[in-house]
Amino acid sequence: MKKIFIIILTISSLVVIAQKKSNSKLSNNKINDIVVGTPETDGCAAACITIVFSEAAYFLIDVMADHHEYLLDNLETYPEALSFEAMFLAAGGTDNRLSVLPRIRGTAGIFSTELRFNQGSSFSTSSTDQFLEWQIIEFNTFPAEKVNLRFGTGLLFDLMGNSAYNEHLLSVETKFFDNKMSFLFEGRYAADYANLIDIYSEISLSAKIKAINYKHLNGYFIIGGMYQNYYNLKDISGLQVGFQFLVH
Repeated sequence: MKKIFIIILTISSLVVIAQKKSNSKLSNNKINDIVVGTPETDGCAAACITIVFSEAAYFLIDVMADHHEYLLDNLETYPEALSFEAMFLAAGGTDNRLSVLPRIRGTAGIFSTELRFNQGSSFSTSSTDQFLEWQIIEFNTFPAEKVNLRFGTGLLFDLMGNSAYNEHLLSVETKFFDNKMSFLFEGRYAADYANLIDIYSEISLSAKIKAINYKHLNGYFIIGGMYQNYYNLKDISGLQVGFQFLVH
């Protein structure tokens, strides 16, 4: 994997440098079109900057590739590093509102992808909001054996408004008591950047308690609090409960 990344970065760097040299020669051939006294771009400096950024990108990719391989080689320590999970959550909050939030996620090493359905219904106003959220790519850092910092980005589809927006995710999960309990913080944010409008915000803090413990299957009861905001118009806070299945 690292060799492929190295080849891609090397070819990209060579192409950029070659393009710089080609542009420099083209400029020299058209010297009559250049205004006298205007300094020319330093092609060498530009090439050096390109190489520095390429080296930095290579270093980052190298670290990520090593960590990816490390996680997959140590699945006994990090079982979630190769797993599939299904979570069923329901949240009751202000305005006599009920939210249903089932989701699934697949994980392989540092990479995850997640699909979540998000429906909120108000019994007071008989209004309903429906979203389909796809975190296309999530990165799992696992900075420590019992800690996973995850961040990602993807799309939020407003099923009632027939529109789509960019959504970001940040979560931190910390395990305690020999992995029998954990605390999970999650934050989500979606916006219409073209019109500078906040579409959806969510913050939640939950406790997960292990209820099923087999070699390749775990189950967790979930209880916690959640805050949601829709279009800067609806503020909902309340209690969430649910269950999670994890196959690894």
